[in-house]
Amino acid sequence: MRENVDLEIIKSAILFGDIDDAMARIRSATAWAQMMARDHPERLRHVRYLEALTIVREFLEGKIGVEDMRQRMLGLGDLFEEIGEGKDGLQYLTYILEFVRDRYNVRYPRYDMKRCDDL
Repeated sequence: MRENVDLEIIKSAILFGDIDDAMARIRSATAWAQMMARDHPERLRHVRYLEALTIVREFLEGKIGVEDMRQRMLGLGDLFEEIGEGKDGLQYLTYILEFVRDRYNVRYPRYDMKRCDDL
């Protein structure tokens, strides 16, 4: 499924500190999810996926905090079950987001890729 591929690309880009690449993929995935939600309103999966992408984007932009992100993501647990990620995939994504926001001091479009001298 496309959702799995998008999430894996976003997670790997975020982990490597390439926030621009992650945000580009989020924009692309958001456009796709909006189109699918519009064309197939009976498929709630696309609406929930769009919400998940919005949460990730807002968190990386610094518009929402850690607790708000966690609470909103936990509400989407059934989406992660449906696309094959499971509850572990949801917990892993929230952990990655927290870790990267702290490590690279992310408030997109500003972030410090070399903050921890790991490059």
